[in-house]
Amino acid sequence: MSTTRYKALLVDDEAGASQRLALLLSEHQNITVAASVRSVGEARSFLEVQQPDLIFLDMEMPGQLGMELLSDLPEKTQVVFVTAYAEYAVQAFEVGALDYLVKPVDPERLERTLERFLTRQVDRESSIPPQNHEEVLLSSHLQNQQSQIIRLKSIHWIEGMQNYTRVKVIGKETLVIFRRRLADWEALL
Repeated sequence: MSTTRYKALLVDDEAGASQRLALLLSEHQNITVAASVRSVGEARSFLEVQQPDLIFLDMEMPGQLGMELLSDLPEKTQVVFVTAYAEYAVQAFEVGALDYLVKPVDPERLERTLERFLTRQVDRESSIPPQNHEEVLLSSHLQNQQSQIIRLKSIHWIEGMQNYTRVKVIGKETLVIFRRRLADWEALL
């Protein structure tokens, strides 16, 4: 795998949970915990000065849900929800979460999450850029989907979903979800 070091941000109102996760992450040479914050507001402040590659985000915190942070994230940042509530899993994957971990985090399960993250990062970094303005490199954020080149003229429709969009490509039966805002598509098209 890659020897690049990636920055992680921990967002959780429970200090003990953050400390445990930071300890588990310290065992991985590719991941550096850049900060640990206690709320969505603190995370927003952090994002004003740094862009993490990965965010471990609690779902329920006093005042706001972790989901409310998604619209503020840079496109390249991957999200792993870490929560005590299994009932949010479907919603998390619908918005393109890299993974969903239930507290207390199992070290083996975290290992699989980090392998998935590192694989995506290597795929992104080794992608060949499009050859002309009629093609665009699109990075899907669903499990087991890799970056692909799609001709702009093959896009049938695009639907906005906060910080994400669903794209219907002519000739493909399934919709593809991207971490790209509708406004970004409008600028591109």
